[in-house]
Amino acid sequence: MKWARSAELRAERGVLTQSNRGMSAKLTIGFALSKYRDTAAPTHRSGDREQRCIDAMFKHHERFTRLWLDTLTVAEVSEWRDERLQKVSASPVVSELTVLQGAVGRAPDAGAVNVVQQVKRPRVDDRQERRLQAGELQNLLQACDQDRNKLLRPLLVLAVETAMRRGELLAMQWRHVDLLRCTVLLPKTKPNSNWLQ
Repeated sequence: MKWARSAELRAERGVLTQSNRGMSAKLTIGFALSKYRDTAAPTHRSGDREQRCIDAMFKHHERFTRLWLDTLTVAEVSEWRDERLQKVSASPVVSELTVLQGAVGRAPDAGAVNVVQQVKRPRVDDRQERRLQAGELQNLLQACDQDRNKLLRPLLVLAVETAMRRGELLAMQWRHVDLLRCTVLLPKTKPNSNWLQ
């Protein structure tokens, strides 16, 4: 952390920039993001989310995506990060920085310094401690009954009973369900929740 902040301070004084002016001298952040979106992201488990993130960056951060990779500084990325933090919470900014780091790191000029690595990530506190209050579950079930999608109610009931996440619910397959033992296997999930009963 101290090293990252030191790099940011050096960058703000104009000391730290890309040192290799090879192929990346003709490339922008936008080029790196496009290449990453089209080649690397589709191979990742969260690739669709990365692709949406990149599309949003092109739509809402056009000036930033036009910056040249060969002169990109920690200060420029830090400034962009700080502007984003004024509009959204820390969690999406961390995700965007991760995608940006991957894109810049995969740029064709492998000798270029990936300054995004040196940018301090904001601290994320995404704990969600809210519980359903009295009557809210019944209201949700009634709303599900009025929806055209008849799978909504059983998915809600299963989510409430098992604490499964949305992605886990939607990724379930019959081959992972054991009706005799009343269990479902979650092959891709966070630790301590592989088997639910």
